[in-house]
Amino acid sequence: MGFEIKNGMLKKHTEEPGVEDVTIPASVTVIGRSAFENCTSLESVTIPNSLMQISEYAFYNCKFLTSVTFCGCTVDKRKWDWDKVSILDVKAMLDSKDYSVKMDPPVKYMFVTQVFLNTLQSEAEAYIKKNTLRIIKYFIDNDDYKTVKGLFECGKFVTKRNIMKLVEHSIAHTQNGGDMQIQAYIMDYNNKHFPNTDPFNNIKI
Repeated sequence: MGFEIKNGMLKKHTEEPGVEDVTIPASVTVIGRSAFENCTSLESVTIPNSLMQISEYAFYNCKFLTSVTFCGCTVDKRKWDWDKVSILDVKAMLDSKDYSVKMDPPVKYMFVTQVFLNTLQSEAEAYIKKNTLRIIKYFIDNDDYKTVKGLFECGKFVTKRNIMKLVEHSIAHTQNGGDMQIQAYIMDYNNKHFPNTDPFNNIKI
């Protein structure tokens, strides 16, 4: 895939059939309007830390684009609405390590969790500890088995006090068509780490 870049703006690309992964050059500060429009083979894109702006329709009709890597974090593009949360807002949050800022929860949860899982950053850990149930429930609801497993296995967030709420949530999610693998993992974790806790106690059917 070739790029037309002028004064730091990626104006358009030349799509090559079958190209699924794209890394945008570090010289790019702005992705121009409709730069990747109708790039139907694109599945993942890596954005440089130099980027300051993503223009309207930059990735319009990139129907298979699901993965975006930015500042060392890989997140789900389907949950990141660039019209609601700008890339500068994300960069400012990550640079300042201030996770109390107001931001669309899915975007914040994805980035803060990736920061912690990648670096064990103490500020990210503190934020997740304050919002453990909301964050893990978010990833359960989105069938993100890998992230749920990572948050459980780090040993810092799941406790005897909150495990039953997560068990109950995973069961309810499965009953609504969610990923059975996540429910099975959480119940197995509960049995191994909290063997005296009845996973069906207080569950309303």
